[in-house]
Amino acid sequence: LLEGAAPGTHIKIDSNNNIIHTTPANRQAEIGGDKSENINGNKLVSVGGDVTDDVAGNWTIQAADMAIVEAPHIILEGDLMVKGPGIGGTSGITFIGDLNVEGNISATGTIIDTDGNTNHHSH
Repeated sequence: LLEGAAPGTHIKIDSNNNIIHTTPANRQAEIGGDKSENINGNKLVSVGGDVTDDVAGNWTIQAADMAIVEAPHIILEGDLMVKGPGIGGTSGITFIGDLNVEGNISATGTIIDTDGNTNHHSH
């Protein structure tokens, strides 16, 4: 038990050396310098509400293989740049499904559809 803590609040080390924090209230960490986590296994974060990361600088995600975002709807706000060799090491980007654009499309190269038409035609 923690001195002065409400019932149901504890920090426990179990027989497998797992550290378990339990509180019925909020938990806040204030760190004056950097924070680093080294996890040799998987990381799972389950949140019952929203998640907000408020970052003063850049936010970088690095993955050895793929980074996957799954949601019924994904909104990216701000300028968007996608760069890299493309999917599977090929050049470009592959969209699976329909692509709807509300606005103009500009290209520095040609636009080719599956029938081999160029950007110099209209349907």
